[in-house]
Amino acid sequence: MGISLTTQKQLWARSYNRCAICGRTLVQHAGGQQHTIGEVCHIVAKENGGPRANPAMSDDEKDSYDNLIILCPTHHTLIDKIPTIYTVDKLKEIKFNHENSLGYELKEIHNSFIKKWDELCNCEEWEHFTSNFLFSSGYEIHNKHYTLIKNFISFYRRMPREYFQILSLDKAFESYGHALYDFISKFDEYSIQYGADVFSVRKFYKDYRYPESDIVFKKYDIVTTDLVNLLAELTRSINLIIDRIESNIIPNYSRIHGYVCLDNSGITISGYGEKRPLHYFEEMASVDKPYEGLDRLKQDIKDNKRDHWFNLQG
Repeated sequence: MGISLTTQKQLWARSYNRCAICGRTLVQHAGGQQHTIGEVCHIVAKENGGPRANPAMSDDEKDSYDNLIILCPTHHTLIDKIPTIYTVDKLKEIKFNHENSLGYELKEIHNSFIKKWDELCNCEEWEHFTSNFLFSSGYEIHNKHYTLIKNFISFYRRMPREYFQILSLDKAFESYGHALYDFISKFDEYSIQYGADVFSVRKFYKDYRYPESDIVFKKYDIVTTDLVNLLAELTRSINLIIDRIESNIIPNYSRIHGYVCLDNSGITISGYGEKRPLHYFEEMASVDKPYEGLDRLKQDIKDNKRDHWFNLQG
C-alpha cells in the first residue's frame, strides 16, 4: 500500500520542512520554482534485510507515522550506513526532540508575523475601510489605511515562506499579496490625492465632452468595477488567512478576532448590508488555488464560476 498521503502531510507539517538531524530547510526556491530536497525515511527498514530491520513488523506498521522521519539526503544516507549508532530508539528520540523544539520556536515566529500582518492589513478597520471606498462617489481611501496596506507588499517579500508552506498559509498569503498588488497598481494608476488625507479615483471622463464623455465613462466604469471586484477578493483572501491561522496555529482565532466583512449598503449591486466573502469549500480544502490575476478573476465572474460577492455569507 505504501505511505499514505495523510501520513506524508503529517510528517512534513510536524517537521516544518527541516531535516530532523541538521535542521536544514528541505523545501527551497530556485529559478522561480519550488524544489523538495528532503526524504521520507524509514526508522525500521521497509525491507527485512535493511538497516534496523524487524521482520515481526507488518508493512502497514513500517509505513506508519511512528516509523518515519524526515531527513536531508546526506543524513538519510548516514543513518543507514551506521545503524549501530542511529538505532531505532535513537532516531525516535531525534524525531521527538526535533518536532517539539521546532514547535515552540516556529510558533513564536508565526505569531510575530501574524501580528505584523494583522497590523498592516488593519483587520479591525477593514469594514470601515471598505465601506468608505464603496459608499463614496469617488471610491475614496484614507491615506493612513492606504499606507498600511501598501507596506504589506514589502513585508510579504521578506516573509519566510518555508515557515508557512506546510501549514497551508503560504498560498493564503500569496492570494492576498497578489490581489493587493493588483488593487494598488490599478488604484495608483487612476487615483488622485485630495488634500493630505484622501485618495480617490479620478473622474477622468469629465475631461471630455459629449459624446466622447459617454465612451470614456465606460472605461471609468470598468476601472471602478475592477477595483470593487479586487476589494471583494482581498476580503475573501483575508478570511482564508484567518481560517488557515485558526486551523494550524491559533485555535479559536476567528472567534477572538472575527472575520472581515464588506459593507456594500451604499452601492447598487447584488444585495445590501454586511457581506462576508469566502472561498468555496472545495477551494478551502485545496492550497493550490490562490488568486490567479485580474483577468482570470473577471473571466470567472463572467462565466458564473463565482458570484459577484464571492460566495457570500451575510
